[in-house]
Amino acid sequence: MVFSTFKKLNFIAQAPWIYLTQPPCKINPCPLLQEFHRFKLHQEYDLDSKPLVLHNGMSRIVLATNKKSKKRVIIKQIVRSSNEFSTVYMMKDIRSEIATLQALNGHPNVTQLIDYYDEDNTVSLVIEYAQFGDLNSFAQRRGVLSEKIVKNIAAQLLLAIEACHAKNIVHRDVKLENVLITEIDGEKLTVQLADFGFSTNAKHPLTRRCGTPSYMAPEMWEAESYDVSVDIWSFGAMINYLLTGDLPEYGSIDNLSFDGISIEAKDFILKMLVKDRTKRASASSLREHPWLMDSWTLELFVHRLLALVQNQNYNQLPQTIQDRIPSKKKCLDLITNNLSEEEVDITQFHNWPSDIHLTKLEKNLPMLAAQFQSSAI
Repeated sequence: MVFSTFKKLNFIAQAPWIYLTQPPCKINPCPLLQEFHRFKLHQEYDLDSKPLVLHNGMSRIVLATNKKSKKRVIIKQIVRSSNEFSTVYMMKDIRSEIATLQALNGHPNVTQLIDYYDEDNTVSLVIEYAQFGDLNSFAQRRGVLSEKIVKNIAAQLLLAIEACHAKNIVHRDVKLENVLITEIDGEKLTVQLADFGFSTNAKHPLTRRCGTPSYMAPEMWEAESYDVSVDIWSFGAMINYLLTGDLPEYGSIDNLSFDGISIEAKDFILKMLVKDRTKRASASSLREHPWLMDSWTLELFVHRLLALVQNQNYNQLPQTIQDRIPSKKKCLDLITNNLSEEEVDITQFHNWPSDIHLTKLEKNLPMLAAQFQSSAI
């Protein structure tokens, strides 16, 4: 009995793992569990000596070059202030900006966050570089832009704003300076919405007054609560400036003149510059506005609808109505009154805009008619 107990203890004493339970316990650390040492900002990027923008000594924007890829980037740096109140607000804004850019990662019309660093008393955001600068500089060089150019810009920015609002993100500083140009192809500009420093979650009513005065919505001027619709007002002010050179004053449009722009462009702008925010258009509805439609596509759409109503309904209509088809406007009225949405769908014209149905045609009939009332069939 004593012998068997000794043997058992001897076996335990010789087991390799027994030493792990005895002090001092020494284990060679696994390489995967060793402390991760991240590179510092200056180890990965060469920063230009002269900043592009310097603001109150607390923040700056500087160009930099990735040491490995040689790719140019923009670095936005925020220095923590000795003022505790200012620091709290700044850090809240920078956290919101990082969270927003991460939430919108991959969107082609939103500037992309590459990386960020929090070192000592400075937070640095590494952002995509737009080699053609901002839209304000472009507009200053070119002056008032054509509707063709502005339509293309507006369509892209609405995609960005729509993506923000779908995630309950409000930008709060939509303006020309915060739209970057990444590519220029003739009269076509590729743009991105940038600088989300004032962005925040808009699931609840907001009251903080921020942004740029010339682009501020009336409710922000009047210190009322607001929501994502403040971005729509700012966007409308920006589009109006690109087309006319004028901006609203103190949240009012009384000073604006729409001379020199089309009826459709004016209607597009006025749907955004509405004082009552509950009646202001949404980004999604604005994307369907006739002004943004390519004129060739719209005319093709109308021609095909005209052919359809003539082929299917014309011979069954009373002569009094047949006699009233000398213009496209009358034909549009005829289409609206005689074709159902299903009849439009079954034709399967591949060149039709995919998001147009007769219900939208009825809604926008006056605008569509205005575009074609002067020409014959």
